[in-house]
Amino acid sequence: MEQETKNVRMSLEPNPQGPIKYFMYLVLLSLFVFLGVSAKNALERGGRDPLERNTISVAGEAKRFTKPDVAIASFMVRQENASLKTAQDEVSTLTNRVVEYLKKEGVAEKDIKSTSFNIYPQERDDSYLCTYTPGTEYKCPPRKTIKTYIVESTYEVKMRDLGKVGSLISGVADAGVNQIGSLRFTVGDAVFEKLQKEARDEAISKAREEAKKLSRSLGVRLGDLVSFNENGSFPIYNNFGYGKGGSAMLEAAAPSPVVTPGESEITANVTLTYEIR
Repeated sequence: MEQETKNVRMSLEPNPQGPIKYFMYLVLLSLFVFLGVSAKNALERGGRDPLERNTISVAGEAKRFTKPDVAIASFMVRQENASLKTAQDEVSTLTNRVVEYLKKEGVAEKDIKSTSFNIYPQERDDSYLCTYTPGTEYKCPPRKTIKTYIVESTYEVKMRDLGKVGSLISGVADAGVNQIGSLRFTVGDAVFEKLQKEARDEAISKAREEAKKLSRSLGVRLGDLVSFNENGSFPIYNNFGYGKGGSAMLEAAAPSPVVTPGESEITANVTLTYEIR
């Protein structure tokens, strides 16, 4: 019986699938460990997200008071005429007169700002009288439609000398203003920013102290600051205005009105949210 000899070859080349298998085993093992730890933490936290943090929020408020140093008034020149060009010319003439008056009284050109210019066509029926003769019917003449144009030009003026506000209001009325819409008082940007920062810093300090007191009462330790929110208020304005027009307006403005700027209030409200441990 013939005996066959089989040649057996042995390969010493590395198998690339070996390291990959070991790596996959490690990844799966790490995943199982992570899921186990997450489940344990979730049970300890009452089923909440393990990444969720316990936090407390505290609020602080601070205010600053100051006297206004700027008055802002809005006024309107308004004319109505059957001719659009005539109405525009009348408004331009009166507006130029008002602006010249303001500059003459020391108001800077940069503090006089045009805010709107409007034209409104108007149509209305004329009034007429019907006649009646006993035994006959009323006789009424045919109605006529009257068309006119209203032109309005509105300006905003900043007055930095508060001692002259009353006289300036009377002066613009004499110069041709038909309506003064409002008068409000505020503070300049530099003063406002300074006082707002002071109020914000104080509000933050109050919130921090409140957080420390609350943590002691709860028996916890404060961790990192999680979030910060701020709300504030601008200076309080005093409003003042005329609602009349024409000669009635001028009569009302003849004596200079007494203007009291009062006091402006700047408020800062902050909310701090801390992690607790």
